[in-house]
Amino acid sequence: MTEWELQAVFFAAGARWSTHWNLPYDEMARLVWDQIEALGWSTVRDIGARIKAALDGCQWREWEALLPGLHHRGDAMALAAKFERMHRRATRSDAALTAWQQALTTTASSEVAA
Repeated sequence: MTEWELQAVFFAAGARWSTHWNLPYDEMARLVWDQIEALGWSTVRDIGARIKAALDGCQWREWEALLPGLHHRGDAMALAAKFERMHRRATRSDAALTAWQQALTTTASSEVAA
């Protein structure tokens, strides 16, 4: 999903920063999924594309019309950015972390043996 599609989803869900900023990843993901099911994927993609086009073309009034209300729009943007970071962390490969932990364990084991 794009940042703009996520903005549309959080905006449509009425999600507010004050009540949603500290939700765990699985609850945020469920909210996103439920809202996509409620709106329909094609609607989410269409609104996301319209948001991107408005921003790319500096069409601020068009963008504001798509996501009316300064505070609601700001909350949707902040939650979309936070969810993207959470999603990256939740789905990233932990190969580097595993290698680091194995190296640490190996080092610790050899120090104990010596």
